[in-house]
Amino acid sequence: MTPLTASALPPKRRSRRRIAAWSALLALLLLALLSLVWARLLHGQGIERLDLNGLRIGADGVQAQRLSLQRRGADGARLYLVVDDLLLDWRDGGRLRIGQLNIDLDTPAQADAGEAAAFDLAALPELPAWLPRRFDIQRIDANLPCAAGRCALLGSLSLRHAGAAVFPASLEANLERDGRQVQLLGLLEGDRQAPRLSLGLAIDEQPRASLRVALAPSADGQSLSGQLSVPNLQEAPWLVEWLGEWMLLGERQVPLAPEAMQLAADWQLQLPAGALRASDLGVASGSARVEAHLPQPWPLPDVGQVQGDLQLGATADRGHWLPGEVRASLHLDNLAGSWRDALPAGLRADSLDLRIVPAEGPRSDGLLPFDLRLASQGALAATLEARLASATQPPWVLQIDSARLRGQSTGLALDGLRLSRPGLDLAFSGQVDQRQARLLLGNPAQVHSERVDLLDAGQSTLELHALDAKLAGVTLDAGYSDAGLETFRTQGPARLQTTQLRQASLRPQGWSWQGKFDSDLAALKADGALGNDAGLPAQVQLDYAYGGALHLKAQVQELFMRAGNPLAKTLADWPALLELGDGRLRAHAQLDLRDGVPELDLGLNAQNLGGIYDRVELSGLSGDARVTLNDKALQLELPDLRLGELNPGLAIGPLRFAGRYRTSLQRPAAGRLDWQRAETALLGGRLWLESGNGDLAAAGLDLPLQLRGLQLAELFRAYPAEGLSGDGVLDGRLPLHWNGQALRIDQGEVAARPPGGMLRFHSPKIIALAQANPAMKLVADALEDFRYELLSSAVSYDEAGKLMLNLRLNGRNPDLERGRPFNFNINLEEDIPALLTSLQLSGRVSETIQRRVQERLQRPAASPTEEKP
Repeated sequence: MTPLTASALPPKRRSRRRIAAWSALLALLLLALLSLVWARLLHGQGIERLDLNGLRIGADGVQAQRLSLQRRGADGARLYLVVDDLLLDWRDGGRLRIGQLNIDLDTPAQADAGEAAAFDLAALPELPAWLPRRFDIQRIDANLPCAAGRCALLGSLSLRHAGAAVFPASLEANLERDGRQVQLLGLLEGDRQAPRLSLGLAIDEQPRASLRVALAPSADGQSLSGQLSVPNLQEAPWLVEWLGEWMLLGERQVPLAPEAMQLAADWQLQLPAGALRASDLGVASGSARVEAHLPQPWPLPDVGQVQGDLQLGATADRGHWLPGEVRASLHLDNLAGSWRDALPAGLRADSLDLRIVPAEGPRSDGLLPFDLRLASQGALAATLEARLASATQPPWVLQIDSARLRGQSTGLALDGLRLSRPGLDLAFSGQVDQRQARLLLGNPAQVHSERVDLLDAGQSTLELHALDAKLAGVTLDAGYSDAGLETFRTQGPARLQTTQLRQASLRPQGWSWQGKFDSDLAALKADGALGNDAGLPAQVQLDYAYGGALHLKAQVQELFMRAGNPLAKTLADWPALLELGDGRLRAHAQLDLRDGVPELDLGLNAQNLGGIYDRVELSGLSGDARVTLNDKALQLELPDLRLGELNPGLAIGPLRFAGRYRTSLQRPAAGRLDWQRAETALLGGRLWLESGNGDLAAAGLDLPLQLRGLQLAELFRAYPAEGLSGDGVLDGRLPLHWNGQALRIDQGEVAARPPGGMLRFHSPKIIALAQANPAMKLVADALEDFRYELLSSAVSYDEAGKLMLNLRLNGRNPDLERGRPFNFNINLEEDIPALLTSLQLSGRVSETIQRRVQERLQRPAASPTEEKP
């Protein structure tokens, strides 16, 4: 048979074949285009893989054996979804049933979302009409992100709703964990303007909790009412531990104890209209009541664990809550959180016990009375017991009728301060309201610390042992707003006392201060009397701007030295050999401290002071002294210092001095001395320095001493030379030089005034010696009654205390050889320290000085600074 060719086919059949070919080609192109669009759609949604198996489409709905999906989001999140036995039935409003749902979701860490968004049910869009009204998932196996990392979720879910209107709607969720079944039932009724929600919780088919909430419009906004009931939640620790995996409730573990938790609450609140926000509770009005029974510790985020019983009823007026009923017996343990970490270690408690009971007896002012007891354990062991009364109607106020706070800390370290075992015992009363608080300390009001150390670079510069502060009568006033503390002031009488104060410049002993103080947020002022065990009386004023300048004034009351010298018993550097037993002394001081730089101004006034320094008696010391000190320099001013008498064995005085000494703190003994007056009376004459100055930092200090009118008769009475007497007046110059350690005289001169005078020297020893020496006899006879016309001497004195006199004596004895002239050149040497020692031992000074001289002779190697009075 010959095959047919296209040209052999009839025209009509050739046309049909062309149409079929073109149709097939168009179908292939359309399928390719749909595949490309579907692939692009999946890629745009981040779907990397989508598989659908066993798909069947019928008149009643759609079925599929398995739907699997793999998706990666733009934020890195990954989703693996597997759905088995899927049925979508669009009859009777539609139903979606899933036999098994497997979900594996992995998301990156998310930042804190901040404040919860507002919830406005009325603003929610209506549900699409094609959305099934029934959802049933018979088995859920999910692996989801949680607070603990990743958590497994097993169970089933059933949801019913009324379509586009939503209301009513119901939810049933069944979850499994550790072999236990948790069932959550929810029912949403009403409408969008007045919804009602009911929730129920059951564990192992036993009802455990129920919640009912209703929202309804009102004339002033909307009302929110509700009830919460947890009659017997035996599985509370287990449930909290599970919830803790999803929402971090704290780091501490909750004891797994089969004890019940009971909780009941109801509320009726008036809220602003519009979307619901958590912040609306801050302006709510209405009432609420809570009853809780927690037999085992219950975790509170950032607080710790709470256990016990609580009954609380309260009313609110625009966010201000007022108690109407209060009763509590709570124990808080394992306290933790940022609030505790912010406290100094010595003020951190490990646990708290709170007890509140209604007080007996009504009050005429309408306040609700109750008794409170709060006790803490740990580094801070404290107890607060108070009788309180709270307003039950606006405006809110808390009346503190009587309260007592007692506490003891193991130790407290603050900036620059360390307290060892501080404690307090404060009785107080007062009032607190929405804007201010006022407290009055009663009796007792005492703060105590076994030891207080003032620290500088970690080292103690001041120690106070057994410090007590009594504060009865002190008031505390505070003003505050929503922004925080605005004003604070505490003032009143105070008494501070320490059994021993130790500081490098002071002798260890007890001190006390009693006066008044006034402190606010900016400054502290104090004024009171300061004293110590030595009997030092002073009035002290303090003005300190916190973080700024410190101003201190002290006035030492007049000290009568006959009654004792409290300065010697107070100052550690008081000269050991200085005793003051007569006269009066006053002092005042002013200290300014700015930017860490001190400025001191000290003034002293002496009236007829008398006493002993080393082996020298002094009396009649009067005058003023002023000491100024800053961070660089020290200055001493003596405008007119007077000393009645100075007696090292030879009476000298009166003395007067006026001058000033300036030096640096780095070299206190190398300053500059200026004087306008320096003089003394000596043996009937006058010894003085012309006004001048000198620099102790140089090689030495030259003091050109002048002598006028010294009476020889006074000198011979003071000088212990047997049989020597005479008269005459001496003048001269004694150029003193101070080398920083000792005095010396070079090329001094002394001479008698014309016309001279008389000398008599009658010594049995000299007469006996002259019997065998004719020349010595002539000298002895001449000096029996010698009338001199010239008496002069060169004077020198060395650092060892040797006085050397080169004496020239010209004159005659009228009864010897018809008064012929005699010229004598006599060299005399005297050990002045030894001479003064002999004068002191001769009984010319006090018994104290004589005793010191004898002790010095017995211990020649002792240094004066090592001796003690």
